[in-house]
Amino acid sequence: MLGWGGVLELTGERGETIWYLQAHDTWLGLRRKQSDAHPVPYDRYAVGVHHVAFEAPSREAVDECWEWVLTQGVQTESAPKEFPHYVPGYYAAFCVNTEVLKKKNLPMPTSWQDLTKPVYKGEIVMPNAASSGTGYLQVASLLQMKGEEAGWQFLKELDRNMAQYIKSGSRPCRAAAAGEFAIGASFAFSAVKQIQQGYPVKLVIPSEGAGYEIEVSSLMKTSGNKADVRRFLDWLLTPTAGTAWVLDRPIKDVDVKQLFS
Repeated sequence: MLGWGGVLELTGERGETIWYLQAHDTWLGLRRKQSDAHPVPYDRYAVGVHHVAFEAPSREAVDECWEWVLTQGVQTESAPKEFPHYVPGYYAAFCVNTEVLKKKNLPMPTSWQDLTKPVYKGEIVMPNAASSGTGYLQVASLLQMKGEEAGWQFLKELDRNMAQYIKSGSRPCRAAAAGEFAIGASFAFSAVKQIQQGYPVKLVIPSEGAGYEIEVSSLMKTSGNKADVRRFLDWLLTPTAGTAWVLDRPIKDVDVKQLFS
């Protein structure tokens, strides 16, 4: 109808439902009017057109543009800043409960190596690599970063501070968010979800680096419904499906050949 090819239903920042009408290269988001209460005169949730976006080559270009806007006497809602809750991802991260750190006078960890410090003994949980893909990714990435011998030695040191190894990949973050422990090792999107729900969680990407995964779709040889599976896989390659994934996940355009060159 009117060129719209489908409707995608997502949950907004305030828990409201957003309906995105899909076209080839255009999306129209619809939501019910929210509360009139807002701390600044401009309300990005007010009825009307907003969220006009421009592509910038760098953060420096954004900062330069913002400074110029100020010279024109324009009132801005805020200075340029990162919005980590908009960028969930499938890479390893720490979910750190800031209230627990303050209560127990613990420093903010910034690296995997920090987690081996005696001050964190009994305050860390992470997924069990034997039952969780997230846990396996974390262990495998540490071994790749540090090498087999140094990697296993590091894991032994980390184990001294570990309170629990949990079967679930996201549970460590939820446990930290609930204040059961100070630090939960999980995926970044798990931390983002807790932040969106209002928990006192800080997302920390370890300074040494973080393992990540790439999702794929495939047709199993034993599938009993190959025609419909092929139809779905073909749809996954369309612009409509790609746009839907970008809205729901931080997918970037990647030249697959470069990954294997």
